[in-house]
Amino acid sequence: MKIFPNLDPKENRLPADTSGIIRKVKMKTPSIVNPDFFISNNPAIKANLKQFHPIDPAKVRLEAKARLASQVAEVNSHIQNSILFKGITFEVHEESGRTFAVVKNQRTGEVLKQIPGDKFLDRASRLKDAAGLFQDITI
Repeated sequence: MKIFPNLDPKENRLPADTSGIIRKVKMKTPSIVNPDFFISNNPAIKANLKQFHPIDPAKVRLEAKARLASQVAEVNSHIQNSILFKGITFEVHEESGRTFAVVKNQRTGEVLKQIPGDKFLDRASRLKDAAGLFQDITI
């Protein structure tokens, strides 16, 4: 049975060299092109790329800190308006970035209790600093 009726049966097989190994078809390798060339010369690509902004990690951290500080201030204002929880305030530990609660005596202003304590917050900040030694992330 012929696969291609108009071809000779000897030509109906894969081309091989004298050693019997199938010859590899030589293909053109695509030339390496700098993508910046296409971006700079194509206004449609430029217009689409304008919607993407590079992320600045320092700016993101500052925005997150500001959002957290405003949320803590809002919670504190709600608590101060309450009669039951008037002696409790929330604060943000600067080094570790964790929030903690402080229970104070209303008359004297003496700190009765801090949750979590200073030792825990200091250890958390040291662990946060040490985490950079174990993991190197580039954004």
